[in-house]
Amino acid sequence: MSEGILLAASASKILSGLSGTYSEYEANKLEAKYTSSQLQFNSKLADFQAKDAERRGVEEANAYRVKVKQLIGSQRAAMAAQGIEINADSALEIQEETAALGEQDAMTIKNNAFLEATGYRIQALDYRSQSRYAEISGKARARNTLLTGGMSAIDEIFKVGAQLK
Repeated sequence: MSEGILLAASASKILSGLSGTYSEYEANKLEAKYTSSQLQFNSKLADFQAKDAERRGVEEANAYRVKVKQLIGSQRAAMAAQGIEINADSALEIQEETAALGEQDAMTIKNNAFLEATGYRIQALDYRSQSRYAEISGKARARNTLLTGGMSAIDEIFKVGAQLK
């Protein structure tokens, strides 16, 4: 009778262990899937931020160009009010220099937006890489859980066999 009780207790312990192993296996898979989906969402958000940064850069550069044109108009009006020929000599050079510096600043604005967008794109790539790693490592953890649980069950079976001898 004691052998029957020992076998029943051992079988119960083995089944309980395997059940826990399977639950942990499923939890590892779900955690990996959740983490991966969160990182994929983050990568899409970073892609959106990149596009937004570029769009804002274009808009800000265009708005700056408008301000430069207004400044040149003010320069022309001030020079004309003083009786200076606005399309000749130094007056023209001042306007051309203002336009050139304004365009340089507008290009700097666009370039800074491009650099910001590049940062977001790199971040999106990193999130996608992390997502893939989360999937791979989660599957590996899940497999290891099954292997460890299976080995524990086999070990328990050998222990019971040794006790019954």
